[in-house]
Amino acid sequence: MPKKLTVIRDELKKYVKVDRKGKKIPSSQRSPADYPRNLKVKELELTAMLGVKTLTFKGVVKSEFPQERAKQKIDVRGKMVKAPLSYMVHIQFHNVDFQEEKDAEHEEAVKVGSKTVYFRRPRVGVNPLKLKCTCQDFRFNWEKELFDNKALIGSWRKYKRKTPPPPEGFPYANPFEYMGFCKHINSFLFHLRREELIRS
Repeated sequence: MPKKLTVIRDELKKYVKVDRKGKKIPSSQRSPADYPRNLKVKELELTAMLGVKTLTFKGVVKSEFPQERAKQKIDVRGKMVKAPLSYMVHIQFHNVDFQEEKDAEHEEAVKVGSKTVYFRRPRVGVNPLKLKCTCQDFRFNWEKELFDNKALIGSWRKYKRKTPPPPEGFPYANPFEYMGFCKHINSFLFHLRREELIRS
């Protein structure tokens, strides 16, 4: 069963980055708990699967620093390409309550084929969820741990280190194997709350 968001957030609070020599990075630098909450979201889509009681929110979240990102290139399968200026985010809630009639508890609508159904807004920390983002921070810091805990949408995209392990090379991206998520998912969650599509 996918883990609850509260479990992931508790582990985020414990997450500590280390430098190349394995020393803790000063707390004055931004930690995952200090992610921005207002990155621009567009192209919001909802997909309901009634048989398994899941509701998936998909959106495109803009980069926090688009001007800097426009100048950067990243390695994708051995090729240097332009860094993306936005990222695709998926958040999938489980055990969502659907019904065909609208009432005070089921106010939000979603299309399923040719019909419309209404759902009770999933509650953060109550409804189990799975996550996915196309950014590199999500892939290298969080994807494996979420996959191991059945909280990842899809498969873990395995990769091979290009540097030797520490102390000779760079430190591991997530040395303590905490679960967590990127700033794009964080902003998307706050966007869904502001739009009153989910409950806190």
